[in-house]
Amino acid sequence: MTEHSAELVELELAWATAFQANDRDTLERLLAPEFRLSFVTDPRAPGAISREAWFEALKQMTFDSFEIHSTKAVVFDEVGVIHAHLSLYGWRFNGSLLPSEYKVTDICVRRDGVWKVVQRISAPTAEAPDFGSS
Repeated sequence: MTEHSAELVELELAWATAFQANDRDTLERLLAPEFRLSFVTDPRAPGAISREAWFEALKQMTFDSFEIHSTKAVVFDEVGVIHAHLSLYGWRFNGSLLPSEYKVTDICVRRDGVWKVVQRISAPTAEAPDFGSS
């Protein structure tokens, strides 16, 4: 794993930790101003939602526990791609139980030496491609 790939894996772990702690300050630092979240097959959220909409939705999310099973990072100069397999046990949005297993792809850019997530593509594992193990 290259140095920059390791930085991306650390970013993914920092996001998970901040998400679990509902640490908005850290999340604000990790997500680029133009951040968008796309869902592969969720008819409730066609297309992508903005960073602001994600932060609003975060207020309505609860879960019992969170786990990252695997990550795989690839760097292309100032752009990085992270594939991760996540579990959010007991995850609820606005009281409704959601699937617990997801594969996500995060696209990051490095600006002034700092990685920021600009796009997350999320899919329940039953509908997600296999990224391979890391």
